[in-house]
Amino acid sequence: MPRRKPTPLRPASLPFAAVAVLLAVLTPACKSAAQREAEGEVARIAQLVDALRDAPNNAKETPLEELRRQTCSAPAACELQQICVQAYALHGRAIETTMRVRQAMRDGTGAVGAAQDLLDLTERDLAKAKTMMDRCVSLEGELARAAGL
Repeated sequence: MPRRKPTPLRPASLPFAAVAVLLAVLTPACKSAAQREAEGEVARIAQLVDALRDAPNNAKETPLEELRRQTCSAPAACELQQICVQAYALHGRAIETTMRVRQAMRDGTGAVGAAQDLLDLTERDLAKAKTMMDRCVSLEGELARAAGL
């Protein structure tokens, strides 16, 4: 069987190919400055959330304060910041309260009934914090995917 000669590109297909390549190259550049700024803000907040999540329980206070102090203007970044700050602040208070109650019981300075009531409340706070932290992680993932991070 004879070999076929390669067919040259038809002139009509060249403009389409050139436009397709140009669009592929320039699409990221077509984002508005506001979009790029919002995505940068989401990335900055997400980085702080990651640092907070990765910190051990006894070292979450500093990353939580850094996240809390971060300024934001993009609604998505601000929502992420607010949800995550609330979640981790509640989690931190519940952990701290649990530790104080346990220490008071060990020292013999806590009333058993009051301690049990406080631990029950703390348990509910931890459950609520977990739900909020799950939402924080979920929102972070959604925003990262949307921004192409």
